[in-house]
Amino acid sequence: MRKVQTIIALFLFFIHAGSNAQDGAMKAVSIYWGAGNIIRQDLVFSPFKHKDRTLLQGGIVFERQKKFFHEINIGFSQYDPMLRDPYIFYEYEDKQTAQPHQFTIISLDYSMAKPVIEHGKAKILLGGSLKNKVQALNYTYGRISNFGYFASTGLGLYAAYLQQIGEKFRLSASVQLPLLSWLARSPYLVNDDEFIENTASHKGLNTFLAFIEDGQLASLNRFQSFDLTTRYYYKISSQLELGLQNQITFLHASRPRNLYSLQTEISLSGRFTF
Repeated sequence: MRKVQTIIALFLFFIHAGSNAQDGAMKAVSIYWGAGNIIRQDLVFSPFKHKDRTLLQGGIVFERQKKFFHEINIGFSQYDPMLRDPYIFYEYEDKQTAQPHQFTIISLDYSMAKPVIEHGKAKILLGGSLKNKVQALNYTYGRISNFGYFASTGLGLYAAYLQQIGEKFRLSASVQLPLLSWLARSPYLVNDDEFIENTASHKGLNTFLAFIEDGQLASLNRFQSFDLTTRYYYKISSQLELGLQNQITFLHASRPRNLYSLQTEISLSGRFTF
């Protein structure tokens, strides 16, 4: 449990550092919702590549800008991949229809950066980020299903490019690259004695914390990940902007078996400045 407390304390420290607001700082909140696509292969569970599209993808972004730029991004998406069309099977003479797998993905990211180059209406920012991603996985095979999990907390680099185009348009692009992560994954062959022990409480929060507790530090030789986000806004009024957001998320973990995941998401966004 001490490992989990350390992770939580680290995240709260970064949030606290970003919340020490100075008078006159620009603050904004954005809400986005759209479509997503995933290609995911996890050899712990299956040799197959699971693909799906979804409209259950969105999130909320909090920003603060003055001397430093701060951003908190909370995202959610859900995918239901299936390798073939639903098929019929029987369970104790009851006719059933096979259901797809279900991948639920939640992210909670914090970034802090400072302008290092400013030229006209363009800026380049450099800083750091703390990325948190959780995936709850349900692999369904007829009447049999297997639960899996993936969780990572990564500390790394953040870079962004901001460009004001005329009076109405604004473009931004950012990349996050974790360098050192706390990584927790389902064990090889889906579960083991430790997995069963972690789920013995039958309480969701306790089980989740136990899974994270079993994680390990992973550097770039074991875990690679990046997020590339582009946003394009059109100014409606002094406080309101409407825009389009595109995000690409890639990750690869090598232990206990290779995991590859690529998400592409495009969303409509509304941004309110105050």
